[in-house]
Amino acid sequence: MCSFDLENERFQPFLGPPIQDHGQCRPVNSISVGVSGSFLYLCDGFLESNIDIWVMKNYGVKRSWTKEFIVANPLISKLQRIFGSIHILNYGVNMNMWDEEAAEDAELLMLFGSEDLLVYNVKSKGVRKPKTFGIKSNYQAIPYTASLVLIKDAVMRVRSLAKHSS
Repeated sequence: MCSFDLENERFQPFLGPPIQDHGQCRPVNSISVGVSGSFLYLCDGFLESNIDIWVMKNYGVKRSWTKEFIVANPLISKLQRIFGSIHILNYGVNMNMWDEEAAEDAELLMLFGSEDLLVYNVKSKGVRKPKTFGIKSNYQAIPYTASLVLIKDAVMRVRSLAKHSS
């Protein structure tokens, strides 16, 4: 993995979790990386029977990678092989992952490609499709960061800059 340093404008190596080396080349779609609830996560679906979900608890600290979940569900494994990408939408959001009892009852909202949205129950290992009213089966996940800047003010500034540059 690599990260991009915005200040110095260069790529640099970024150490991932201690994933087991199976002695074979991995298909590109067997690993997904993302951010959910301000945590960096990596989903490793190389073994077809399960998906390992690693979470970096302290950003930039290699030793903080923790194998948080082992998802052993045939439907989720199948969707991961078909779509490749898995986006975890709610890790750490409204979940007390530091409390073991709360973590056992946790449900992960998972998006596969832009087609399938599923809820995985960590304790029961069950999967359910959430009810989405008025939404067709094409989803898009967009990370949101709270800000004191009003969207209206940001749009007006962009328009003002565009006028001055023409």
